[in-house]
Amino acid sequence: MRRRIVQGGGVQLSATILLTMAVLSLAGFHLAEATFIGFVLSLSSTAIVLKVYADRMEFDSGHGKISIGILLFQDMAVIPMMLLIPSFRQWETAQFSTVAFTLAKAGVGVAVILLASRFVIRSSSRKSSG
Repeated sequence: MRRRIVQGGGVQLSATILLTMAVLSLAGFHLAEATFIGFVLSLSSTAIVLKVYADRMEFDSGHGKISIGILLFQDMAVIPMMLLIPSFRQWETAQFSTVAFTLAKAGVGVAVILLASRFVIRSSSRKSSG
């Protein structure tokens, strides 16, 4: 299921951002503005979807689990997006190495959060079962 979530979330985010960038670039927006708007449009409201699934009691359904996973993937994708936004001010002069380093920092941050969450979840499940 993890692969489906990463693939689905990655394709959804990438496709939405790229399509938005293409349409807005053709409409005359600067690439940095089009990318930012693509970032915003690629994200869903986790809270609203969770409320709908709770009302319908669909948390444990197959589509519910995958959808929630994709929503959490989107939530984690906000980290690199937020780190990239300051580089939009210097879009034309931004160096690839600076952008790559920013993305690497975001990747490390996401990895630390994922590892920490696994440790906390395992630790709390041991305490509740013991």
